[in-house]
Amino acid sequence: VVAAASSARRRRTMKDYIMVCHPLGTGCDAVRVQALEVLVRCLSFALRGEKWVGITWGVFSVLHALRHLAASRANRQVMAKGSLVQLLCCLLRDWLQQQAPMHAAAAAAAAAA
Repeated sequence: VVAAASSARRRRTMKDYIMVCHPLGTGCDAVRVQALEVLVRCLSFALRGEKWVGITWGVFSVLHALRHLAASRANRQVMAKGSLVQLLCCLLRDWLQQQAPMHAAAAAAAAAA
């Protein structure tokens, strides 16, 4: 039991996380879940415009990383189970709300011309 607990708590190496990025989906599922949860948390803070662990996360930067990780089927399965879909829907809603005034102004200008 002690051996199992210590192996579960072992410090992850960079190689563990790099394997999660492999397009064939190699790597440990526990590491995959942990890494993707961290990215989802980064996206959450980025959408709110708040710092997390002293870093201001950019929405585009996090989405860019998620896009590359989505190349792996195993990663996509983990992404679909978490709160990522809800955050992406919030992002899309906010973006559409920001676009509405621009479209309304363009339509008014076109009608006036």
